[in-house]
Amino acid sequence: MKIHTIFPTAIATGQYENFSSAERENLIFNTEYKDDPMFSVSTDTRILDKVPHLKQWIKEQLDVYASDVMRIENKLKITQSWCLIHSDRPQFVFPHRHSNSIVSGSFYVEAPLGTRGLT
Repeated sequence: MKIHTIFPTAIATGQYENFSSAERENLIFNTEYKDDPMFSVSTDTRILDKVPHLKQWIKEQLDVYASDVMRIENKLKITQSWCLIHSDRPQFVFPHRHSNSIVSGSFYVEAPLGTRGLT
């Protein structure tokens, strides 16, 4: 069997306006990290539980994506979440998949203006 991609991948963007400094600290600084060859990654795979307002906002965005893009009434669930820190390392994403996921997303906590590929 050969799989052919017929439709383009839908990409949605949004901006979370209410990100407080306390949430930022909880998400980034009050967590443990391990080093990977490309970045530091949090050991906590449910990091969004530390920031309930952000998690709720992301859930709302997923509901809109499921309804408007996927055309389904089912609610999507966040199964895992983690933080990556790229400081002083090359910043790029290579094509990859996350097992047991039909949708993957990224939330950029801090990205300098003009960062390539980010709007």
